[in-house]
Amino acid sequence: MRTSLVNAFNAGLLDENYERWQRDPASVDATWSAFFEGFELGASGKNGAGTKAATEPRAQAETETTELPLQTRVEGLVYAYRTLGHTIARLDPLSDERPDQPLLSLRELGFSEKDLDLIVSSRFFKGGQKMRLREMIAGLRAIYSDMIGVEFVHIQNPRVRNWIRDRVEARPLPTTTPTEDQKAVLRTLLEAESFEHFLHTR
Repeated sequence: MRTSLVNAFNAGLLDENYERWQRDPASVDATWSAFFEGFELGASGKNGAGTKAATEPRAQAETETTELPLQTRVEGLVYAYRTLGHTIARLDPLSDERPDQPLLSLRELGFSEKDLDLIVSSRFFKGGQKMRLREMIAGLRAIYSDMIGVEFVHIQNPRVRNWIRDRVEARPLPTTTPTEDQKAVLRTLLEAESFEHFLHTR
C-alpha cells in the first residue's frame, strides 16, 4: 500500500513545523503535534538510534517503504481535509461534479477500499469518537468540502486557529429536505405569489 501523505506535502513546511514543535509543541496544530509524537515514538521503537532518526523526519519520510501505522494515517487524513478540503468544495452551483484533488484520494492518504469499514478514531476530531473510516471521511467532507469551503490552517496564531476549527467542526451539518416537502413549500410560495399578484391587479 502506498503511503505518500508526507511526501505529498511541502517538505519545507514539514521541516519548519518540526523545528517549531521541537521548541514548543503547543506552537503547532494539534494534528502536527500528534504526527511528530507518533513519528518519534515509531522511530525510537524500530531501532536503537531513535534520537538520530527523530531528527531526520524528512529523510525518513522519503525513504520509508513500509506501511505507516493506522493511527498515524488517520491523523494524517484529518489534517489533510483541514488543509485541502476546501479545494474540492462544491462551490459551482451549475456543475454536477466535484473538483478533483489527488492528494485527498484514499491511495495518497495510505488507505484502500477495503479499509473503509475499519473502526477508527482521532482524539483531534469529534472528541475521539469511534466510527468507521467511511463515516469519518464523509464527516470531514461535509464539514470542509460541501457547499462551503473552509480554510484556516494557514493562520499562525494557534489560539485563533483552534477557535475557528472548534466552531467549524461543531456547527450543525446541512440536512436534505425530502422531495415531497420541497414541492409542498414551492406550491405554497406559488399560491401566495399568485394571490398577491391578484390583489395588485384588482
